[in-house]
Amino acid sequence: MKKRSTWMILGLLCSLQVLWAQPKLSVEGNGLFTSPASTNVDIQNTDDNTNALVRFGDNGASAVSLGFNGNQDVFKISTAATLGADDFTMGLTGLIGINSLPGNHRFLINHNSTSGVDGSAHLTLQENNTGDFARLRFGNLGSDGLWTIATRATDGSSRMNFFYNDGSNFGNVLSLDGDLFRVGINNTDPEAYLHIKQKDAGISALILENDDQTGAEKWGMQIGNTNLDYLFEGVIRGSFSSATGAYTAFPPPAAFNDPAEENQEAVLAKVLQLNPVRVPQEKSKGHTISLNPREVEQVNPDWVVRSEDGEQIGINYQQFVALAIKSVQEQQQLIEKQEAEIAALAAEEAAFETRLAELEAKLAQSTGSAPPTLPEAPVTTPASPLDFQLSQNRPNPFREETTIEFKLPEATVNAQIQLSDINGKIVRKFNLSKNQTQLNIKAKDLENGTYFYSLIIDGEIAGSQKMILQK
Repeated sequence: MKKRSTWMILGLLCSLQVLWAQPKLSVEGNGLFTSPASTNVDIQNTDDNTNALVRFGDNGASAVSLGFNGNQDVFKISTAATLGADDFTMGLTGLIGINSLPGNHRFLINHNSTSGVDGSAHLTLQENNTGDFARLRFGNLGSDGLWTIATRATDGSSRMNFFYNDGSNFGNVLSLDGDLFRVGINNTDPEAYLHIKQKDAGISALILENDDQTGAEKWGMQIGNTNLDYLFEGVIRGSFSSATGAYTAFPPPAAFNDPAEENQEAVLAKVLQLNPVRVPQEKSKGHTISLNPREVEQVNPDWVVRSEDGEQIGINYQQFVALAIKSVQEQQQLIEKQEAEIAALAAEEAAFETRLAELEAKLAQSTGSAPPTLPEAPVTTPASPLDFQLSQNRPNPFREETTIEFKLPEATVNAQIQLSDINGKIVRKFNLSKNQTQLNIKAKDLENGTYFYSLIIDGEIAGSQKMILQK
């Protein structure tokens, strides 16, 4: 009896060992778990750091597994017979990872994306209405504000909008046109590569800031009422008129707080040394009248402006408005001086004629005869101005020597060229022969500046020209 009991126990143990080696549950066809209350299926391991999983597959092979990875303490869906692949992971706090463990992220997608029409993306939102937008929203708990990114990839109306709604006001803050590659800011349909709608007057539509050690200076651009204004540190510096297109500069108010020093320097002679040139315009095929900044610098370094790096030279043409006014004032002073000199000469001539008449009268009284008459000077018919020629000197301006070409009338008796400075003082006289056609003038003993040369034919000024000496 004892032997029989022993063999029965050994047989039972062998049966249990065989049972433990087989699957605990096998279902063919459809399986159903029902309960009058909650229906629960618990799959647990009694050991730590082990997996509790369910496998799925076909043709007698497992292809996908899902369950709890005890080593990493995450729930996984893995495209493998084990839970080793991180295709979908969710931690015990609800953090989710795709193709990766979530780490500290609420939702993490690990993927090597590719570009192009057939490329793969980390995430794709597809709208099932071809005329509507695919939308992604962002908000904060307890706040009415919502940010929405709305995209539409329809040919001819491709658009991406960044939309904000604070509960009462809403609009597109930024719009991207995918068909025309344009950007619009502040609820606008972009009409240019960058289209900014200025919402409020007094707020710059665009600000450029220099973030460096000099203090982060800011330049702003905005539309006033209708004009285009430029501001530096919030203070207007210049403006283009919408009516005329004219530009107006607004100097800093502090520049005129102190009494401005009057410019005592004579500028007329230097202005006359400037040589305007025609500069070709490549695209328009036309020309513009300009000044060479380097030549202007030679005349007066204060009349040019150097770039902040010192490499380029520019001209502040607005300064030349003041120079023109100063030149006109000096010219007027010169005219008034000459008029005073002419009046003084006329008064001296009148006084001389009066004294001459008195002397003639006294002479007649002393002799008892009529006053003598002076012999008449022979009459010489001056050459016709149409018969002469006086050309501009070449080169002009000149440094060492210049040439003046001219033509004298055949009836010329006496001729000379007189050279005068800017004040009208004659500094040189050159007698000309009848057959002479040109005159060479050397810069020796002449100072830099503007001169006038006049062709005198038989005592009459036939013509004058201006020449400039720049040694």
